[in-house]
Amino acid sequence: MSSPFKVGDVIRLRSATVRNDVGGTSFLPPGGYEARVGRVWHDRETGWHCEAALTTAAGLAASAAAGTTGFKPGDYAKYGEAHEAGVRAASEAFDPSTVYASESDLAGG
Repeated sequence: MSSPFKVGDVIRLRSATVRNDVGGTSFLPPGGYEARVGRVWHDRETGWHCEAALTTAAGLAASAAAGTTGFKPGDYAKYGEAHEAGVRAASEAFDPSTVYASESDLAGG
């Protein structure tokens, strides 16, 4: 069981996810993304996964658009202070350059 991902390699992805600006997960639109692998892990149920940094301006723009929800932390005040604080922390930590992918997201050779 060998990983299709190697830390430091530049890979081509047909899809990926990004942690969005309110703490959830957003899918990038289908396309071709280039990213440098930063971290790799295996899950017995879902296979190989990686965290990677997008390497092109087009990929970064697509990720920023997908991960920007339009909601603000204050929009979550009605759910309580702790929830609003979590959303505020996610908003401050939002980094569209970091994406997540599984082996099924790899673009074909």
